[in-house]
Amino acid sequence: MKPWLINTLVAVAGAVILIIATTWLASGGLQDSSNHFVGRPPLDLQASNITYASGAGVLIHGWLVPGKPKQGVVVLLHTVRADRREMISRAEFLRKRGYAVLMIDFQSHGENRGHRITYGDLESRDVTGAIQYLHHKLPGEKVAVLGVQMGADAFVLSEDRPAVDAVVLEQMYPTIDRAIASRVRSNIGPLAPLFSWLVMLEMQSRQPIPADRLNVIGRLPKINTPVLIVNGTDDSHTTIEEARAEFAAAVPPKELWEVKGAGHVNLHDFAPAEYERRVGDFIARYLPPVSGEGSGP
Repeated sequence: MKPWLINTLVAVAGAVILIIATTWLASGGLQDSSNHFVGRPPLDLQASNITYASGAGVLIHGWLVPGKPKQGVVVLLHTVRADRREMISRAEFLRKRGYAVLMIDFQSHGENRGHRITYGDLESRDVTGAIQYLHHKLPGEKVAVLGVQMGADAFVLSEDRPAVDAVVLEQMYPTIDRAIASRVRSNIGPLAPLFSWLVMLEMQSRQPIPADRLNVIGRLPKINTPVLIVNGTDDSHTTIEEARAEFAAAVPPKELWEVKGAGHVNLHDFAPAEYERRVGDFIARYLPPVSGEGSGP
């Protein structure tokens, strides 16, 4: 065999080994737990620590912020590799409107145990458990849910959950493939399309999930609750075209807020006044305020 051919074969074999090793490490990194200490809630929230059992067999930790009786309660669901603290600013404005607020860490996040991040699959059971907890803890209160990215996906994928009265879905990935492609692109840039399918294949070998399980956009018509979809017009991870497709897939009553000029950022931080007006008014439409004094739990 000619030396140049041998060198070429060695180079190709080395490249293949490198790609496999890189994608194996990437798939592990995307799924590795994000456990860390969360600490105490801000004093002005007057929140209490709560725990409940998820349907996935994990004990979920969170904070419950008191509100006015019969005003309603809002569940806040954070993004991947974050924790409940990410939602503090949203909790503050909702509390000022009189709502009780439940903020949780997903399993494998924050103070909760778990072996793998599953991008909405197992996390969906945490959502079901949170709503069940509220129906037991605050019977008779109307419930709204606000989820961001993975938090939004987890809500849509949740099964056997009690009905809720309204849901806000921010920067929601339409499918698991798009979610993983986005994460890979943020790490390796323009070569992402060459690696994403390999990362998905290796993730399946670690945590088998049915192929259609994480088809979020396909499940949107089944959530059967008023929905507000929120997305930045300049978001390159969850694009505005994808948000419009999600809006088309949802059933009425539904609304779409295209946040002009916003990329893949915290949308409450990007446009706080407009965010609080639009999101607050949407929630109020389905969790109407009632008169009365006092606090919740």
